[in-house]
Amino acid sequence: MEHMTKFLSNPSNVLLAAEVGTEIIGFLSAHSLDSLEHEAAAMFIYEVEVDAGHRRMGAGTALINHIQEIANARQMFEMFVLTNHSNTGAVAFYRATGGQVEEGDELMFVYPGTGIRG
Repeated sequence: MEHMTKFLSNPSNVLLAAEVGTEIIGFLSAHSLDSLEHEAAAMFIYEVEVDAGHRRMGAGTALINHIQEIANARQMFEMFVLTNHSNTGAVAFYRATGGQVEEGDELMFVYPGTGIRG
């Protein structure tokens, strides 16, 4: 619980929940990232998850729309999310919600365990 309190107390972090009645059926976590290149920040969508039994009912789209409203209100220069080509469901979802694939030569390198306990 301490980790959640720390996450939520940082104004750069955003956590949205999708609910049906009193049941949380999905969430989106995102982070505001400052840039040396731009005066405005970018919104990095870190994670979107909707319960399998509630997919394709609009919850994920509502989460994306809401984070986009937040990014617009904060006058961010862009919003982005990472996924894999092999994750065809996510690719279709992000395209359907207005995401565009940038063509380029970018690669993502991950440094597992760097400074992480656990």
